[in-house]
Amino acid sequence: MNTSNTSLTNICDEGFARYKCCVDFLAKRQPFVKEASLLINAMLRGKITCVIPVHAATTIYYLIRTLDGLQSANESTDWILSRFIIAPADKSLLQRAR
Repeated sequence: MNTSNTSLTNICDEGFARYKCCVDFLAKRQPFVKEASLLINAMLRGKITCVIPVHAATTIYYLIRTLDGLQSANESTDWILSRFIIAPADKSLLQRAR
């Protein structure tokens, strides 16, 4: 896909980017890395705020470790923790969600 014609709206689902965008960006997965880069760059420029649920952070760690190894997974996790808001989940939150 030509990223010059791609907007953040096309990458996001109802205003929420899927955590797979992080995996695509961090693992440089083709052909998705170009679109994922648009989202990450917008976040780094302060245009958007990225929030991921705590379970997505652990899933991203697992996927990056599987794709790129332990060191890359650890570095990616540190990168995510320093740039993303991690939305917590506790028992009361899960009870309210049902």
